[in-house]
Amino acid sequence: MSRRQLKADDEAGFLRAFRDEVMDLAIDYDVHVRFLLNHPKGMPGLVIVGQAFKNYGTSDESLYATAEQPYPTHAATRLHAALYRAAIRLGGAVVERKRADERGDEQAP
Repeated sequence: MSRRQLKADDEAGFLRAFRDEVMDLAIDYDVHVRFLLNHPKGMPGLVIVGQAFKNYGTSDESLYATAEQPYPTHAATRLHAALYRAAIRLGGAVVERKRADERGDEQAP
């Protein structure tokens, strides 16, 4: 998680924190991170979809974890804040998947 104190209008700060979160995730958990913007039919706004892949670019590539962040929301009305929230959510999903793998859960999230 970012070590920065962020204010709502600190666009550059949120983007740096987003980048740091993604880089930490990639290094700490050996995953490739990708974010997509979707516009679900019949829904206002967008959904930011974060994905973490293991063995990216190989024949063993697999989707390891995924997380979604709607945009806009009352808590994230600015895109830079929503991106950061999406990275945090993906980080939580990756951590939960790793714990499930360590427990040997058959149906990891």
